[in-house]
Amino acid sequence: MIKKCICITLILLIGCSGKINKEAADQFVESLHAAYNNGDFTSIEDFYSDEFYKSSPKEQWIPKLKKWKNEFGEIKTSNQKSWNASSFFSISKEYRGVYYYLVYDVQYEKVQAIEEFKIFQAQESGSIKILAHSIKIVEWKYLNDSFIKNVFLTRGHKNTNDDCVIA
Repeated sequence: MIKKCICITLILLIGCSGKINKEAADQFVESLHAAYNNGDFTSIEDFYSDEFYKSSPKEQWIPKLKKWKNEFGEIKTSNQKSWNASSFFSISKEYRGVYYYLVYDVQYEKVQAIEEFKIFQAQESGSIKILAHSIKIVEWKYLNDSFIKNVFLTRGHKNTNDDCVIA
């Protein structure tokens, strides 16, 4: 009887957690990159969660993305390097769903970068939002030194040979 109860409980928990839908997560990032290339920063605001904006206020993040585009150009190619997903069940409905960790090699017009995303797909609504997003330059080309110094100073870096992360 106890084994039967445990099996039923496990089935219910597995059934109640979110279904991993990697294609939806990939399409989400593709849509973000398309909005970026189109300069549609108003729609880009909606890709990010309230939790993201608690650590990187919208009034600071969106201008950084605009400046990034002005300095480094549009995305030419974006290839997924790795991904991971975990389905999460919680008593609180707002935390039920799937957490994705996605890593992309991204070629901008002037730099090669690694973009990392942590996104959440809510089980009830199916909505997807970015919880964390970092952009790390791995290959420097045609850069404006004043922008590099500004980015490093923003992140607390003093040496322009270090990795650059805007997050």
